[in-house]
Amino acid sequence: MNEIMNEEVRLHANIQERQFFTRMSELYAIIKTTEHLEAARMSSSINDSDYASACHNLIGQFKDAEGLLRTNTTPGFPRDGGAFMDHYDMRCPLARERLITYGVPATVLHRRNDDQAFDAAAQALLCAETATGFVTAMDALRLDHRAMHELQPYISELTDKITSIPTLPAEFEPISKLKNWLIQLNQMRATDELDADQATQLLHDLEQSYNNFVKALEQMKQRK
Repeated sequence: MNEIMNEEVRLHANIQERQFFTRMSELYAIIKTTEHLEAARMSSSINDSDYASACHNLIGQFKDAEGLLRTNTTPGFPRDGGAFMDHYDMRCPLARERLITYGVPATVLHRRNDDQAFDAAAQALLCAETATGFVTAMDALRLDHRAMHELQPYISELTDKITSIPTLPAEFEPISKLKNWLIQLNQMRATDELDADQATQLLHDLEQSYNNFVKALEQMKQRK
């Protein structure tokens, strides 16, 4: 009996298993850290710039670790981040929303509240970058790019730019459309593709949003 009790309990049978469980412990830590980061943002304990930088890093690490989950063939073991959180009873609603539902920092989805003063030159640059973002995303679709990993970076960056323009209307429809597409893309795996109807709808929404954006800029000029 004593020999059995003193026998070392091995959690892994080989180096590959050890590496896998090390990555899973890292995934657990990423989720917990994200939960604390989101709580800090909500309590204004961190500024937008530091939050966005840390959140981008955590989201990237989460996606890498989640990709490893999908390669595991162990019966009953979770195959994605949401199932992993359920399996280990991780009650981290803020992290689940950020990492799984949205997949981008909150600063990308919400209008900025930084105390920075936007001078005319800074705003003009943001507007130009936003216009370029629209054109780039539309060109990608016209070139028949449909995979999540091809389109998501364009939509994410475009959403980030347009939400940074402080003089746009509070309820600007193009921002809502971009947010909805960003959420939809982030629900897909990297290699998943939009079907023909979805690609057509996204291109239509981008074209319409771009036209509305240009009109909004013209109206802002007229008010000056």
